[in-house]
Amino acid sequence: MRHIKLFLAIIILLQSLTFSQNGWVLQNSGINKFICSSYFVNDFIGYAGSSGGDILKTINGGIQWFSVYSNPEYSIDDVFFIYSNIGWAVGFRNPPEIKNVVLKTVNGGATWSEIYVDSLYSFGSEIYFSDLTTGYLACGNLKKTTNGGVNWFTVFDNSSSGIFFLNTNTGWTSGRNRGVDKTTDGGNSWINQYPFFYHNYDADIYFINEQKGFAVNGYFGSYGYLYYTTNGGLNWNENHDFQYLVNSIKFVNTNTGYMLALGYYNEIQLSKTTNGGANWILHNINSTKIPGHLFFRSVNTGWLVGDSGLIMKTTNGGVTIGIQQIGINVPGDFSLFQNYPNPFNPSTKIRFDISGTTAAQTFLIVYDLLGREVAVLVNEKLRPGEYEVDFNASNYPSGVYYYKLSAGNFSETRKMVIVK
Repeated sequence: MRHIKLFLAIIILLQSLTFSQNGWVLQNSGINKFICSSYFVNDFIGYAGSSGGDILKTINGGIQWFSVYSNPEYSIDDVFFIYSNIGWAVGFRNPPEIKNVVLKTVNGGATWSEIYVDSLYSFGSEIYFSDLTTGYLACGNLKKTTNGGVNWFTVFDNSSSGIFFLNTNTGWTSGRNRGVDKTTDGGNSWINQYPFFYHNYDADIYFINEQKGFAVNGYFGSYGYLYYTTNGGLNWNENHDFQYLVNSIKFVNTNTGYMLALGYYNEIQLSKTTNGGANWILHNINSTKIPGHLFFRSVNTGWLVGDSGLIMKTTNGGVTIGIQQIGINVPGDFSLFQNYPNPFNPSTKIRFDISGTTAAQTFLIVYDLLGREVAVLVNEKLRPGEYEVDFNASNYPSGVYYYKLSAGNFSETRKMVIVK
């Protein structure tokens, strides 16, 4: 029996270390409900809340998840922890008596107390605590507590759905059809900074520091919008080049940030910036489940959650290994382009187009002059779009090589030369 348990443990560990080419590992949540949010207090201990009233916990970085709370009368929208053992969850009570509810634990989720119920409710509520006593709750209007969540009072009525505080006093909230409001006195007064969002959809907001911040907003089947400010919200700029529904944005430092979105073909898409939001690179995650929330603890380690019990983890920054989508337009034809530079030493780029209306199983393989396979650069289903792959030939000798693209009924081969 001991050997069987050890074998199973090894299998679980190997599964956790096995990456798909998109850089994300699927984790077993054990439930089939929509997972709305996640929060990790360190690289090992994390929590997640579901629409089925579940609060899940992991103590090994997500390799295994187990339930620490379950009440089908509730839907858990958000979880937030100050320490590994003290945290809160917010959600709403399902019909016939629809109300917002706040839960609290002081023993790492072993027990939860219902500490607050409000007759006003909102889907997509968020909760934040700056310390053990001071917290804010966005649940249709913005509420504040000064006694750890036992009592709450309204500080702003703005149909709030997004909230972000840098500290106890300075914070921002976003609301449907209102935009962004800011406080510098702990919510006693608010200034509307950006008065209009294009769509009546919940927005997410994140500030790197007191000057630089971002807000995202969008609508199903339409454009996603990214708003950014470099002066604390006095002025906001708009970028609507994202043709997908953006629903979560997070930064781990002043340069590196991530946006989670639902793509046009119902695929999960992740956009990453490494220059403070000046440029964003799109990465497909190749999952058709609806994304819910994104959480990163460092540049490389993060989790995303979503529909049907979805929990995925990355330890390489969430980027596609060797391949990235460089365009969102649907090409009229399949194409394989000449690599550049060519000849090259030691690396080159290979660009190709995937056409059609559905995902195609795609292979990009490198062969030597004798026709022997030496490298598989792509082996996955790709949505229609423009792609580029990096090929590093540091471990290959000089000579003539061929690379072949196969997708659906399309196949094309080109020649490249390694010169050392």
